[in-house]
Amino acid sequence: MAVAPVDKNGNVDYSHVVIAYAGTNKDDRLDIQTDIQSIGFGDRRMLSDLETKTFRKSQFQTALSFAEEIEKTYPSAKITTAGHSLGESLAMYVALKRGYANIGYNGPDIHNLISKEEIKYMQEHPEQFRNYRHKYDVIGNIMGNTTQTAIYPYIYPAKDNWGDKLEYHNLSQWRFDENGQLVDLDGKRVTNLKVTALAEATAGMYRYRKIKEYLSADGLSSKEEIYLDSLQGMALGEGMANAAQAGAEEIKGFRDEVVSKAQELWEQIDFSSFQYLSYDEVVSTFTAAGVTQDTIVGAFEQEFDPINQKTEKLATDFDTLNQQIIQVIENKLALDKELAGEFRKWNSRI
Repeated sequence: MAVAPVDKNGNVDYSHVVIAYAGTNKDDRLDIQTDIQSIGFGDRRMLSDLETKTFRKSQFQTALSFAEEIEKTYPSAKITTAGHSLGESLAMYVALKRGYANIGYNGPDIHNLISKEEIKYMQEHPEQFRNYRHKYDVIGNIMGNTTQTAIYPYIYPAKDNWGDKLEYHNLSQWRFDENGQLVDLDGKRVTNLKVTALAEATAGMYRYRKIKEYLSADGLSSKEEIYLDSLQGMALGEGMANAAQAGAEEIKGFRDEVVSKAQELWEQIDFSSFQYLSYDEVVSTFTAAGVTQDTIVGAFEQEFDPINQKTEKLATDFDTLNQQIIQVIENKLALDKELAGEFRKWNSRI
């Protein structure tokens, strides 16, 4: 299925569409067949009838076709993929073939389904395919980690219980904070906004290179050059905007953490615990020595707030630049219907 963010007023934001693939349904024969024939043996077609020896498309091919339809329906959207179990294998496969960023859980490795060149690409760009796995999950780990995209965060105790092997594969093993970010057993955030920004930039440039390779085979026309320039401009513009936003949020988080710890330190001071001095006398003595809430907490706020404001402005400026790049391209396409049609055709060539 494909999903998009919805604000509190019910307005759907179609600028970012997530294609989400479900995990294996143990009661569905076709799902089990896909696990064995596609992931296990690398078959792109499925044997549907043994007697007549007829074949049908595997779920990997239909998943790819679905993604292509989503692109046609929402041509201006940034598309990413997500999934669990078989769904994450499908999501990685589609992300590789279409040039999307991916994030998912417990997906068996897809090396049997792709070429040596594609395996090498995944090994060199693991940030584009973030496949979080449980260390003791026998299903998610059954095909190994040839593509080197598996990530094993600290979400499990050191002990491996054989009776819980199937439980380790469930989505219930994963924990998320109030912002929907993955956290480990200590509550520390695992997902990283900077890595997310890098993943999306990597995916964008991958799409650009694949389409450029295809179009350059017979030389580039002026319209093809315009298309490639716009594709590269959007990839770079979005990449810079995402990186700036990730940096701003990281600095804000660091600022808030430092100020919070300073506030905790201040609150730990018990001005009423002195035997021979009154509360007011103790406060006065600390103040005379320069120890006040303002010098402890306020000093950190004064130090970090200007930096925080600068990074927020930088993130806003880069986002504005990115929107301007997109607007220029959309205005050009609105005036040139023939070029817009060519853009759609070339987008489908990846």
